[in-house]
Amino acid sequence: MSHFMTELPLVVVKPGKMITSKLKVVAMVLMLLLYVYMVLFLKSFYLKSKRLDRIWEMISETEKKIIEVQNMDQNLAMQIAELNKLYEDY
Repeated sequence: MSHFMTELPLVVVKPGKMITSKLKVVAMVLMLLLYVYMVLFLKSFYLKSKRLDRIWEMISETEKKIIEVQNMDQNLAMQIAELNKLYEDY
């Protein structure tokens, strides 16, 4: 049960010939797709951050207006209390 082993001829692979032209095209297409994906990802990330900045500005403006309304309410309550004190005599 012995197997005869034959020596295969030695094939020298040149550095420029290690990848075929078909694989080069596939690699270039994959690199292009990766580049497009990265550009779209970064652009969407930038747009989301801009939208979040705008939302934060709107929240800040709303908070300021709520504080203004609360202050006006307190002032009106104090003025109504003063009017009630003035009209208690009648």
